Amino acid sequence: MGMPAPPRSSPQEASRHIRRWLFEIVSLLAATGALVVCAADLAPDLSLSWARYPLASIGFVWLSVVLAVFCSHRTWIYVPAQVAVACLFLFALDQFSSGTGWFLPLALPVTLLSGTILTLTLTVVRRAGLSAVATIAVTMVAAGVFVAGLELLLNRHLDDRWIVSWSLVAFLCMLPLI
Repeated sequence: MGMPAPPRSSPQEASRHIRRWLFEIVSLLAATGALVVCAADLAPDLSLSWARYPLASIGFVWLSVVLAVFCSHRTWIYVPAQVAVACLFLFALDQFSSGTGWFLPLALPVTLLSGTILTLTLTVVRRAGLSAVATIAVTMVAAGVFVAGLELLLNRHLDDRWIVSWSLVAFLCMLPLI
């Protein structure tokens, strides 16, 4: 008489179990890292000073991984949520930094630019059903548009000018490959 076989779980149930396990592991690692960082910063004088930066980073990585675990198959939720998490992280860093704020004039536009280009690229690739080579070409065009937009935003922030130079050269060098 043999042992009865364990009941088989459905693929959805197995996937849910794996996602929950990943969430628990990542949460445990994040909490452990946060506790170590806090303890190291609190030890000398019972105050938090430099720990804000690694704590914000740990929070960013934790949120990013949790989004990937639970939402990566839903692009329409994942991409905007990931952009929001990146904005939240950069906003926190801006608040911790002394001097003039750089979140609104630079970090927010760059993050929104990257999220917009990523969304448009994913939409084109998925809707058109492109081959691998065509997907690479579309991605390279998107990268060229991104570097041009990045240079525009950087020049506007640093020199108060709306010009492109190096990004145009980089984009033109990619055209023969595309």
